[in-house]
This record gives sequence, C-alpha cells and structure tokens, in this order.
Amino acid sequence: MGEEKEIIVYSKCKQAELLVNGKSYGIKKRNSQDFPAAGLRWKVVLNESNNTIKVVAKKEKSFITTEITQAYQTQKWGKTAEVILEQTEEKNWFDYRTSQTGR
Repeated sequence: MGEEKEIIVYSKCKQAELLVNGKSYGIKKRNSQDFPAAGLRWKVVLNESNNTIKVVAKKEKSFITTEITQAYQTQKWGKTAEVILEQTEEKNWFDYRTSQTGR
C-alpha cells in the first residue's frame, strides 16, 4: 500500500461520494464555509501504481459522475542521466502577439 493522501473535489453539487479503486470513502455534504473545497475532501491510501478515482455527486435529483485513472509512485527517482539546455530563438511576447493579430 502507498501513503495517505488528501483528495479534494471541487463541485457545486450538494453532496459527493468518493470511490477509490471501487472502495467508497463515504458521502460528504457540501458546506460553503468549510475551506478548502467546501468540505468535499477525503484522506485515502493510494495504491502504488494505477488508481481509479471516481466521484458521484448529487444535485437535487441528478447525479454527475467523474472518473480518472492516476498513476501513483512512491519510490524515489533514479539519478538524472543528462540534462541539456539549449537557448532557442528569443521572442518578445508583444512581438509574437503583434505578428499573430496583425496589430
């Protein structure tokens, strides 16, 4: 198992249920005075590797579902083999905008 992480859901729905890898972490009711995310936040343990995160939110009689799959890594990255920085053509933002709009 991985580490405990906080998952925050931003929604205008009255309540939301969080499911991670098919397991429900409960339904929370939105409270606009509870910062951040109006209280729609959960502490969950993510698996090392892929995790399916699904939110089922309810607003009146409608349900809205959002689902993502996210890779989670706990092991440290190895040493960088090589980093090459090269300067490309320097362009002023104003000059770029002028060339695109003709103004």
